Amino acid sequence: MANFYALRRVSIDLPVSVGTASTLVAAANEHRKYLLIVNTSNQDFWIRLGTAAAVSTGLFVARNGFAYEIDNNNLWVGDVFAVHTGVGGTRVASVLELS
Repeated sequence: MANFYALRRVSIDLPVSVGTASTLVAAANEHRKYLLIVNTSNQDFWIRLGTAAAVSTGLFVARNGFAYEIDNNNLWVGDVFAVHTGVGGTRVASVLELS
């Protein structure tokens, strides 16, 4: 878990609309300590680090509240992209970044 007393900035970006084309959900941040992306939609997401997301490639995040977490164990400070697998429905991700 991030040391919250050493944080430079807390950024909460709610919500992020994820499309059926690759969507930037968190821009590169060299000071990133923690990032949480929660799939609050009713469709699955795929996440890719540093390159455009595509269905069936990268990190799978199931619908209805499943999440992907970046912390000290898997720290990534580059761009994070997501893509929505379905048409219609809710296409929202909740993003919390601490840096």
